[in-house]
Amino acid sequence: MAQEWLDKQLERNKELYTEKHLLKTAITTWNVRGAAPEKGSLPATSLHNVDMAVLCFQEAAFAAAWSKPEKQRFLDTLEEECLGGSGHVLVADCLSSGLLTLVYLAPKHTQHVGEVFIGANKPAIFKTEEALAVALRIHNSVFCVVNTRFHHSSDSPEKRNAFHRNILETTALHCEATGTSITLRDCAVLFWCGDLNYKTAAPRKEASSLLEKKQFDLLARYDHLGMQQKNKNAFEDFAESRIEFPPTYRIVPTQSEYALSAVPCYPDRILWRKYDGVFCLSYASGERSFHSDHLPVVGEYAFFIHASCEDKKNGLVQTMLRHIDLYENSLIPRAELFPVFIDIGTVYFLARKFTSFSVVNTGNTILRYAIETEKPCRWVSFGTSSGVLYPGQKEKIPVSVCVKKSDATKMNTEVLLPEIVVRVKIKGNGEKLVHLHGVFAKTLLCTSLEEHVRRKTTTKPDGTKVGVMVCPWHLWRLLDLLQKKITTPDLFLDLGHKKLVFAVLRALDTKTPLTDEMSSPGGVRAAAHALLILLRCLSVPVIPPLYRPDFFEADTPSKARKATAHIPPVHKTTFLHLLSFLTLLVTKNHTAGKARIATAFVKPLFGNTLSEKETKKAEAVLLLLLAGTND
Repeated sequence: MAQEWLDKQLERNKELYTEKHLLKTAITTWNVRGAAPEKGSLPATSLHNVDMAVLCFQEAAFAAAWSKPEKQRFLDTLEEECLGGSGHVLVADCLSSGLLTLVYLAPKHTQHVGEVFIGANKPAIFKTEEALAVALRIHNSVFCVVNTRFHHSSDSPEKRNAFHRNILETTALHCEATGTSITLRDCAVLFWCGDLNYKTAAPRKEASSLLEKKQFDLLARYDHLGMQQKNKNAFEDFAESRIEFPPTYRIVPTQSEYALSAVPCYPDRILWRKYDGVFCLSYASGERSFHSDHLPVVGEYAFFIHASCEDKKNGLVQTMLRHIDLYENSLIPRAELFPVFIDIGTVYFLARKFTSFSVVNTGNTILRYAIETEKPCRWVSFGTSSGVLYPGQKEKIPVSVCVKKSDATKMNTEVLLPEIVVRVKIKGNGEKLVHLHGVFAKTLLCTSLEEHVRRKTTTKPDGTKVGVMVCPWHLWRLLDLLQKKITTPDLFLDLGHKKLVFAVLRALDTKTPLTDEMSSPGGVRAAAHALLILLRCLSVPVIPPLYRPDFFEADTPSKARKATAHIPPVHKTTFLHLLSFLTLLVTKNHTAGKARIATAFVKPLFGNTLSEKETKKAEAVLLLLLAGTND
């Protein structure tokens, strides 16, 4: 894409790195009527004063039969008489059917000749019609001359017009050396010459009168070609110098008189494409016809060709490449993040902490991005982001951190909260990082009952001291508070305010006193909710999974109490304390029905992995224990 843009810019800005060189060219066209011109029969011209000489012959099929010596003799004669021994070099020698085109260049220009293109066009309908196009690349410009002979058997110009359009639209020129092809429209300078066979509309009597008076410009007004150009039927894009020479057809060979069999006319012409910047210096015909019934026509022209200055071109290319770099850089999505280092402080278990960072589009194009953490991180979540920002736009990305049971157990063993690396992936330009740092406040809520247990020392009669396991102190603190406020309505049914619940949990972890606020109904309900959370977060439930079957088989209170005897000591002590509290609760709190309390405590006591069937069995066991009935 960049190369395509560069090529277009170089083409548009040619004038910045090209120099114009004025080239003088002489073009001769002559229908030789099948006879090779001999010494003394060639038209006297000033071709030796020009940079390029082009000689176009029609009905020159004889050249195809020449031997090499015969051809060389012809060329030597041509160069001597037409070029005056100026040293012009033959750079193109093309023969197609009856058309012969020779192109000579002054020695100073030969080193700048590149490809030589040749194209022939001969329709199958009219054997007398043919065209031969020869093009040269000189410096950076392609010069082309089309040598043609049009149909001559009719005075009607329509067939000639059609052949002109056919040549212009279908002729392709090929270079054998490089294998490249061009069309006539690709040429910078295009000349068209030859025996075009356009007749005249002048009556014989008037034509003879104008000839006697040498009013050739008035005679040219009757020319069919001029009329077709004016009506835009043919050669509408071509120009011709004013005709101020006698008609070139039909001449009595070797004489200077016109044959009586045809009205004198101008079939032999030289035209050029209008917009190619060509200037005509002279336009004339030969004075004698020699062996042909046509007079030769010679024109001298000047036009500019463009030559590249490599230093200027390279400088322009470098400038354009810098522009391409700037343009391509401007298309690169760019973003800035701030802040890139965020200290989230102390993170407490289950307490959600909020922070944020911003993404700013600092580029000149639409920014598309996606957010993710470097490693899977369950305790970090991001607020909704659009993922698309226009230049100059900013978006704030909310970040929340919340450590739950599944991660708290591992974090309890580490000093710092694991570093959180947030990746902001920018489409088309890599990624940017945001680093989150913090400290996790260790919690006992996600550990085992053994780590919760409170031990105290007692002395035996023999004087030895032993540790006696009692209720885990976290549980003891909560039960102590709840027993004092056991009549609080909707205890364990209406959950307390989340802020108060987290305050209770934090007080348990930090071993700080529960505030007076906890004595209010809302605070008591928050403590009840905290008790349920504490039980749910135990690494091993109060009733371990291994001992569940014994409970599920119990169908009387005594069997249920017997199942209790088999669970580990700490779990047994904890369960009995809880059962004692719940029994007191359903007795003294009229809002706490047995069924409702059993439902609330099933999973906190038996674990979160109970199936629906196991849940119903566990509820039934709790109801038996709360009922306190004997077998």
